[in-house]
Amino acid sequence: MTVGRQQGSQGKGNSQKTCSECGSDHLITDPQRAEVICRNCGLVQDEEMFDTGPDVPFDTKKMGSGLYERTGGRGLGPPSTRRLHNKGLSTIIDWRNRDIFRKDISSTIISQVYRMRNWQKRIINYNDRALAFANREIEGLCSHLRLGEDIQEEACRIYRICAEKKIVRGRPTESMAAAIVYRICRERKVPRTLDEIAEHSVIDKKEIGRSYSHMCRELKIRIITPKAEEYISRFASKLDIGAKVQTRARDILEKAYTMGLNSGKGPKGLVAAALYIAGILEDERRTQGDISKAIKVTEVTLRHRYTEFDRELELGLRENDLI
Repeated sequence: MTVGRQQGSQGKGNSQKTCSECGSDHLITDPQRAEVICRNCGLVQDEEMFDTGPDVPFDTKKMGSGLYERTGGRGLGPPSTRRLHNKGLSTIIDWRNRDIFRKDISSTIISQVYRMRNWQKRIINYNDRALAFANREIEGLCSHLRLGEDIQEEACRIYRICAEKKIVRGRPTESMAAAIVYRICRERKVPRTLDEIAEHSVIDKKEIGRSYSHMCRELKIRIITPKAEEYISRFASKLDIGAKVQTRARDILEKAYTMGLNSGKGPKGLVAAALYIAGILEDERRTQGDISKAIKVTEVTLRHRYTEFDRELELGLRENDLI
């Protein structure tokens, strides 16, 4: 069927509901071509429609740069986000001496704009400065740990709550930021250990742990104990271990949890022993040195967990299986 075009149908925003040619109400909207077509006779009822959908998404990492560009060259503001201390709702005097039309500001008012920019920086209170520093710290941690923007957004939200309740007083900002990121990783079952978070923070592991306990106590939320099986896939990928070994390691850990062998034991040591034993049983061995280096546990801890699993689970492994 030949598709014809209605003469003079270029009126934008046409809201007719029936075909002007055949009277049919079967009209099809094609958003890619911005046309409304009659399904019965093929006549184009409307064209060059307005796109009422969402605008081009902004890169929130570039927020605060002043002018935001989109198709057509118009400047628009960013969406609201908790990753900025002002939620992205404040007005900023840009460092570029240009107006809203991206034209250079005349030299007669540059000095005035310069003074206004300095005063704007001075009126930011201490709480906003501290919140901005904490958000930058959270962003850096999430970037190093390869965590998603949803975790970063949630971490900034929780830190704002802690700041409002004055929980962060007397504690380093970096420590509280790391503790909050660690908490969210536990809640969402993202395999990140406290050692990994401390590695990318200027605060040591003990101080982050104390801040974590303090935050949970003040917010009256329970301390989540990480499960060892959550780390299997991540550590197995570092060791280039196949799916069969991972499945066998999960079975070993499940039996160990049933018998209470995890009580008082760190999850990394349990994972290291489970992967080591599963590699022996599935004939895909990895040395103790390789496993301890990838998981960052000592070989002594690995051997202790190995011996305990072999004895309690009655796996029947021999001493010469130790590599």
